[in-house]
Amino acid sequence: MRTPLIIFFLLSFFAIQAQSVSITFEVNMSYQIQQANFDPENEFVDIAGTFNEWGSTLNKLNDSDGDSIWSVTIQGFSNGQNIEFKFRYNGQWDDREEFPGAGNNRTHIVGSSDETLSFWYNDEEPATGPAVANIGSSSSFTYVGGSILFSDESKGQIDDVEWVFEGGTPNTSVESNVSVTYDTPGTYDVTLRVSNSFSEDEKILQDFIKVEEQSTEDLAWWNETTFYEIFVRSFYDSDGDGIGDFNGITEKLDYLNDGDPTTSTDLGVEGIWLMPIHDSPSYHGYDVNDYRSINPDYGSIDDFKNFLDEAHKRGIKVIIDLVLNHSSTETDWFKESQSSPSSAKRNWYRWSDSKPSYSGPWGQNVWHGSSSPYYYGLFWGGMPDLNYEEPALKEEMFDITRFWLEEIGIDGYRLDAVKYIYEDGNQLEDLPETHAFWREWVAITKQSNPDALSVGEAWTSTEKVVPYVVNDGLDFCFEFDLSSAMLNSVKTGDAYHVSNQINKVINSYPYYQFASFATNHDQNRIMDELSSDEDKVKLIAATYLTLPGVPFVYYGEEVGMLGSKPDENIRRPMSWSNASHAGFSESSPWNAPSDNYSTHNVEVAKQDGSSLFNWYRRLINLRNNEVALQKGVYREIVTKNASVLAFWREFEDDQLLIMINYGDTQATETISTSELNPMDENQAMVDYLDASTRIDVSNISSFDLKLSANQVRILQPGSLTLSTKVRDNLTVFPNPTSNQLYLENIQVPFYYQLMDIKGRVIRSESNQTNRLIDVSDLATGTYLLKLIDRDSKSTVKVQIN
Repeated sequence: MRTPLIIFFLLSFFAIQAQSVSITFEVNMSYQIQQANFDPENEFVDIAGTFNEWGSTLNKLNDSDGDSIWSVTIQGFSNGQNIEFKFRYNGQWDDREEFPGAGNNRTHIVGSSDETLSFWYNDEEPATGPAVANIGSSSSFTYVGGSILFSDESKGQIDDVEWVFEGGTPNTSVESNVSVTYDTPGTYDVTLRVSNSFSEDEKILQDFIKVEEQSTEDLAWWNETTFYEIFVRSFYDSDGDGIGDFNGITEKLDYLNDGDPTTSTDLGVEGIWLMPIHDSPSYHGYDVNDYRSINPDYGSIDDFKNFLDEAHKRGIKVIIDLVLNHSSTETDWFKESQSSPSSAKRNWYRWSDSKPSYSGPWGQNVWHGSSSPYYYGLFWGGMPDLNYEEPALKEEMFDITRFWLEEIGIDGYRLDAVKYIYEDGNQLEDLPETHAFWREWVAITKQSNPDALSVGEAWTSTEKVVPYVVNDGLDFCFEFDLSSAMLNSVKTGDAYHVSNQINKVINSYPYYQFASFATNHDQNRIMDELSSDEDKVKLIAATYLTLPGVPFVYYGEEVGMLGSKPDENIRRPMSWSNASHAGFSESSPWNAPSDNYSTHNVEVAKQDGSSLFNWYRRLINLRNNEVALQKGVYREIVTKNASVLAFWREFEDDQLLIMINYGDTQATETISTSELNPMDENQAMVDYLDASTRIDVSNISSFDLKLSANQVRILQPGSLTLSTKVRDNLTVFPNPTSNQLYLENIQVPFYYQLMDIKGRVIRSESNQTNRLIDVSDLATGTYLLKLIDRDSKSTVKVQIN
């Protein structure tokens, strides 16, 4: 009767194996709280792992006794089960979770009985042991007037820190994180001393900081320009065929810039980048058939010239996309090259009798053709790469470059895919030959037009972009790392991402020679990235329109257009109104308009003072009017709130303090007046977004500044005491009027209230930059116009007939 005993034993064994086990997960948050990385009053910790579909089922931890150790007990594990997990904040995957990135998980094999697992969040715990000094810095180089962020990265228990910054301001500090400004060219030491009750250490970086003179006189017109990227096919259809065209852009130029500096109802951009305009078999145009042609969908060469003339009349520069890396397979060049090994254009492309086995940078196939010979095309088979080892091809592309500059009169180029011009076997990007090619190409453009702009698309890390710009290279390139950093700060509420990257960028490129942007035609639109949260979109706009660099706005971004991959959906027709087809065309457009066009369009946005459009308009006009934002020094101010970015922009007498709160809760910062320029008596900081708000900073060492969640504050020095009388040189005319009032000799931006004779407010604007006030809709009568600018307050009686 052995068999029943064996069965009983096996049943008992498997019953033990299947017994449910509970695990209590504990995570110590005290160090995260100490570092202000976690707010226990407003946030929570949860656990995500293989046992809850990585957080799809929310398992919150609790701290019931307030000891900063958060815990949760989860049932249902089995002996021998292999689990993976990590802790995170607020049920979110936002890079604040432990060990961000795929595969960086905690692992555990479940035992046979209930157990408790204890951890420090992110495995970070208070330091112990002897003090060992170590210095962190955002850069080792800056220009005169620039700043560098230093951080104490010492090991062990650190009770006291003492910095010495040779040649810097401040010269000494006892703070862990310090922003230091350097005003004199030279090479300087940095010293950090750290100590505790039982040890001390010192770190000296000799000749670590290099400071060079940089004259802003060397800066070109593009540093004073905000650009606007246009996909011609999607901007405006003038002839009713459902496709945007040059005449459509011409018709809408006054929306972008009406050419009148006394008005500010237009967006205010002073540069246009046109995506490819040449004949092409594709809707997007990045595979060119004829580099000297115009895409017939967009009009004629005369239409383009007329658009160019009208843009120039308004002071708008125009650059066009130039795709030098590859062409279309339908171009005559490729057809001739493909026709015979003895073709004169055979070497204009790369051919191989056998198909090489290597892949492209993102794992794609780069050798194309159904049989031998095969041709090389980095992006796909319809875009064969041009071979610049062939002198005749190179000279032809140089001639094309000259043609558009000299014969047509464009102002420069946006250059596609600059990383891939030369290849060496399976080395396909960033070759020295590619850098040399662009220096040669730039010399050609400057011979044709010394003021011609060249901006490159090198979609890679900052370190790899810099070689394309230095040593007489391209004028500048797009800063994709900065774009990502801005998005990360807005999504996570942590200003560190922007702070770290902008300091790196400023001190990496020639002075302010980089392009900033939110997203472009290859990326999901910013409204999609931020889940249609307009307050957060405004944070992105305020960031890149007030930081150094050359800003680029993607068409429709300013009205909140939606769009995410595939690419066609990122390039939908412009939302002009809530009429049929979004006001883009009188017929069915080439692609459906943005899903939110009925609520987010130019016509609606212009009527809403708090709209995205008016936010962009104000910021762009501010940048146009404030030379400090165009080429002034950038000096970051260390903040106590991780969510707040604060910086000072200054050029001669033009000064601004910018404060951006990326967080979802209110933050208060204490600003030392020593961080600003010396304040005169009777001095105030005037809020650009509300000129009636003035902060008295005379004879004080610091002042508090409150920022609401996701708020931007822009302040400028101004007068504290305001005159209650009309300024001697202020003129309001015509008065009487029936339609418009024009204000002369008032500083912009200004605040105004239009009141009836009893003092009831009829209309107001908090940051007006347009000196024309429309009163055509008001009834006949006498009104009071209250005006406040940076230095004065006035009230004027006006008569409307």
